[in-house]
Amino acid sequence: MSKNLFSAFQPVSKEAWKNKIIKDLKGKDYNESLQWHSEEGVLVEPIYHSEDLEKLIEDYNNTLLNLPSKPNNNWFVLEKVKVDDAENANQIALNLLNEGAEAIEFDCQEKTITADLVDQLTKGILVEVAPISFSNYKGSISFNASKHLSFKNDVISQQLATNQKVDLSQWQTSLAKSEIASVYIDGALYQNAGAKMVEQLAFVLAIANEYFNQLSDKEVNKIKNLQIKLAVGSNFFFEMAKLRAIRKLIKVLVNQYAIDFESIQIEATSTGINKSTLEVYNNMLRNTSECMSAIIGGADVIHLAPHDSLTDQSEKGRRWARNISHILRNESHFDKVIDPANGSYYVEELTDELADKAWQLFKEIEAEGGFLAAWEKGTIQDKITANREEQIEAFKKGKKVILGVNKFADASLEIEEINKLASALAPLRLSAFFE
Repeated sequence: MSKNLFSAFQPVSKEAWKNKIIKDLKGKDYNESLQWHSEEGVLVEPIYHSEDLEKLIEDYNNTLLNLPSKPNNNWFVLEKVKVDDAENANQIALNLLNEGAEAIEFDCQEKTITADLVDQLTKGILVEVAPISFSNYKGSISFNASKHLSFKNDVISQQLATNQKVDLSQWQTSLAKSEIASVYIDGALYQNAGAKMVEQLAFVLAIANEYFNQLSDKEVNKIKNLQIKLAVGSNFFFEMAKLRAIRKLIKVLVNQYAIDFESIQIEATSTGINKSTLEVYNNMLRNTSECMSAIIGGADVIHLAPHDSLTDQSEKGRRWARNISHILRNESHFDKVIDPANGSYYVEELTDELADKAWQLFKEIEAEGGFLAAWEKGTIQDKITANREEQIEAFKKGKKVILGVNKFADASLEIEEINKLASALAPLRLSAFFE
């Protein structure tokens, strides 16, 4: 019956659809009326068609490179715990795991990392079930840690963010002592500083390449895990395409080194650029949109900053942030379909466009001698600064909207200029101009 139903209708080409749209416009220009360019320079069409997907499949020799790299669409709900006192931080973590958290990141607040500190913090936690990570620590990993623990130490980005000269000697020493090593790249830092999506992707690739180039073949073979952190904003379809694009790109790069990774993990976190102190519940809505993009984009770990993190950061706020993920999983069933965007004409096209533009920029960075050489020349900072200024200008003029701040806002609010940011990687928060 269904066969007869579909055979009754003739296929309609993309060109036929376009001609119909042009006719309905009654003289208005198709390009000016319905097409638009994104910040990333992507031309967005009013319609996408199976012909677009067929062309992509043909370009990739009948295999879309965006196929899922994990057997499910599940993700870990990450909570962060600041370490003032190790015993207290451990108890907080245990309580959070009982209240819906599924992974813990211990912010060591520049404490020296030792085997004893790791043991104290992970006491009573089944690390085989709940992944544990450590960030913002001093020292190197000179002890054999469990393979279920990860150490988030993007030396390049951390030192650049604090205006230091990059020194990878300690990182190399730590890796040499390890039996199994991992590489962590904080791409969220560049998004929150104002980098465009294409730049974020290219910078992550270039930083990964810097790390790999610092190592001998023997040392490269020790690397079993690659962790990439990306911040996700409100541009729903583009953000999911960005996460899908980084998987595609990183596979191309890794294949050049023949690294046999056990896992490539994408951590998604909510951006800080669009968050506001004026109407904090709007931040909860933004978190929901960003979480959906992250899930559909294939994130392995998701952390949402509470909607009130800029004000009082209540326990309820943390709980509600966790529950966004749980509602999307348990009530909306976002975990039931592997890579739900796969085959979508629009999302596949966006994924390919972002990946292609990012790869071209990556090659330009490499032609300058790599990420650190480009940083020394000021190329990276110039790109970030230029886009940051564009965003600020668009925000002030109302072309870039943050609801409740520069649109449908309290009429008594006045714009106040913020001080010039001290570093090219200092976080940007657009709402600060109005608050």
